[in-house]
Amino acid sequence: MALGFIDAEQVQGVIDSTPYPDELLRIWVEKERNALRREGGALEVRDYFTAEVSEFVPHAARGAAVWFLAHLAHFIGTSFTQCVELLDLYIERAAGSPQLLEQLPETTVAIASIVFKFRNTSTLQSFDHAFGQAERGLAQWLEQYGHIQAAGERQARCICDDSGSKEAVERKVMQVLRWQVDLPSVEMWMQAYAHRLDIVSQNLLGDCLEVIMEQGAILAAEVMNHVAVHEIWPQRLARGLICQGLHAAGALHVDLERFSADLPGGVPLSDGLLPASSWWGKVPQCMLPEQFREGMLELLMVALGADRGRLEQDLVLSSIAVRVEALLRGLQLVLDLAHPTGPRARGMFEPPRR
Repeated sequence: MALGFIDAEQVQGVIDSTPYPDELLRIWVEKERNALRREGGALEVRDYFTAEVSEFVPHAARGAAVWFLAHLAHFIGTSFTQCVELLDLYIERAAGSPQLLEQLPETTVAIASIVFKFRNTSTLQSFDHAFGQAERGLAQWLEQYGHIQAAGERQARCICDDSGSKEAVERKVMQVLRWQVDLPSVEMWMQAYAHRLDIVSQNLLGDCLEVIMEQGAILAAEVMNHVAVHEIWPQRLARGLICQGLHAAGALHVDLERFSADLPGGVPLSDGLLPASSWWGKVPQCMLPEQFREGMLELLMVALGADRGRLEQDLVLSSIAVRVEALLRGLQLVLDLAHPTGPRARGMFEPPRR
């Protein structure tokens, strides 16, 4: 029996010979499930992207924290999406704390520091100015828009001014996270899936897969600006984005009409649900022989470790997430024009002068 590009009997041996065997992915799945599973159970598709991350942290406040995280993570050279994953996880687990919003600035920079220390071997000391600027900038924004009371002493002082205070905040954050900081990020999932897909397809996807990875990472970061990690888990977002990319490249076709009953009201169906080609940029078209195109879905099921139903649902969810992000990004541009004193307009986060 042929499975797309290779004989089905060879598939497992090929997969197990990669740096991302099934056993490693099972470990990642368990870590993600233990950290992100909610007591209320899984959400229905129609319920996604409709609720606040926490009643104590409005979307606007989370969005500001994520914006500062994006600039801080880029400046210090660490994973932005992993920072956002931990921020969302912290917000949910600390939901009962009356000081959650007040302490959001110091929590945000502490999470960036934790992720950096976990992923990097270099020292953070040279970035103290950037951490302080991000903490003060976020505090000023939250104060200006009425989310917290006057920052007071925080204007002149932040946790990075005192190593003891910074370590104490990081320790508290770790305790709230139950020390679950070694979570697979969207980038990790995408890298694993792309490598497995490249191997089992015998490198026939070539440049197409490379561009899908690059643009998919950009879309993942943009989605996480507005969509909380609990609403679409990193593994599912990664799978969906790879399927989106293959669809944009002409290598995968899925009939989305039958998902109409499960989609939130007002979301277009069929090709209208998928992101516009301009969102994906110029993805090279996969010029594959017809027999290989017919086997693409089966090949994806093996490489991405999911059945057809789950792959199609992840494609739908990730497409909705990209569209939600695009709509909210457009709204943010309108708000920035209406309020030119916001963090984007004011350029609060700037690298230190050298």
